[in-house]
Amino acid sequence: MLLKFLFWLFAALDLAAVLLWLLLGLAAAGPSKTSPLAVVLALLVVPGALLAGAIYLFVRSESTGWRVAALLVVSAPAAALGASS
Repeated sequence: MLLKFLFWLFAALDLAAVLLWLLLGLAAAGPSKTSPLAVVLALLVVPGALLAGAIYLFVRSESTGWRVAALLVVSAPAAALGASS
C-alpha cells in the first residue's frame, strides 16, 4: 500500500514539474527564437515518455521488484534534486 501511494505521489509531482517546465520553456521560446516544436519535444515528449513507461511498468507488473524499479524511475528527479542541495 505504501509503495502504491509513494509511486502515485512521485508520478503526480513529476507530471506537475514537467508541465511547469513546459510552460516556462514555451514562454522563453519566443524571445530566444527557439522553435516551439523543439521546446515541446525536449520538455514534454521525452520526459513524458519516461513517465508513461514507468506508469505502464507499475500498472502492468505484479512483481514487487518491477514496481520498485518503476518507483525508482519516477522518484529519480526528486532524488537528484535532493542530492544537489
